[in-house]
Amino acid sequence: MKIGFIGGGNMAEALIKGLTEKGQDITRSSEVDTLVFQQAAPLVFVQAGILVSEPVSARCYYLKDHYHVTAMSDNITVLKASDTIIIAIKPQNMPTLKEQVQGIDFTGKTVMSIVAGIKLAALNAMFPGAFVVRVMPNTPALVLEAMSVVTSDTSVPKEILKKAEGIFSAIGQVVFLSEDMMDAVTAVSGSGPAFFALFTKCVIEAGVALGLPDDISSKLAIQTMTGTAKLLSSGQLPAELIKMVASPGGTTEAGLKKFEALGLKNIVSEALQSAAHRSAELGK
Repeated sequence: MKIGFIGGGNMAEALIKGLTEKGQDITRSSEVDTLVFQQAAPLVFVQAGILVSEPVSARCYYLKDHYHVTAMSDNITVLKASDTIIIAIKPQNMPTLKEQVQGIDFTGKTVMSIVAGIKLAALNAMFPGAFVVRVMPNTPALVLEAMSVVTSDTSVPKEILKKAEGIFSAIGQVVFLSEDMMDAVTAVSGSGPAFFALFTKCVIEAGVALGLPDDISSKLAIQTMTGTAKLLSSGQLPAELIKMVASPGGTTEAGLKKFEALGLKNIVSEALQSAAHRSAELGK
């Protein structure tokens, strides 16, 4: 199977990095009717099976040198040669690609789009005959810790969805949702990294205001956020963790009461509603 990337930017690189560095090869199991990951050593299949179309020549050389993939500036060649196509370009470049794909036979191919705001109906019209999947990964893909949400029409076979899960599991975790949930997804996991970063920035600045050196306040806040995320990922419920840390009458409780008095819950809710609403507007 050849995987073709249209666009060789940061998100495409994250996927290429995940597929190659983790040593994962997408193959069909002879015992189960599903796509599974198997260890590939050496990684000849994965690397030889990845094509990238990228208009910036320096970027092509970079991807070739770092990941030993085939990189070029020709969308048409990659589209025709690939069984699985990952569209990883900016939304404003979609009209140009739409013109280029006219006349290409996509029958039996799989098209996975990570282009923000482009809905399944438009993608199906653009790639007739293909199995179309829409995926929304988020920025932590850059460190292989993405949250990717996959959506598709009900006509897409289970094995295609398994293929999508396999590919995007290389950069983090994957969930499946209906397309009508994607605006909410945008607010929570798409915009979420910026929201968590903003909170951390505020904590760092507050620490500095309390007298901590900037670098120490930064290290304290970031490591605390990292450790808390790992605790929550281990299955610890947020409410349980809050209760565990906040002793009655203690320092944490004093801070939590101030958050409550200032309406933190409403602030967060309104911020996510604004993000979801804007996502819906852009989708139109």
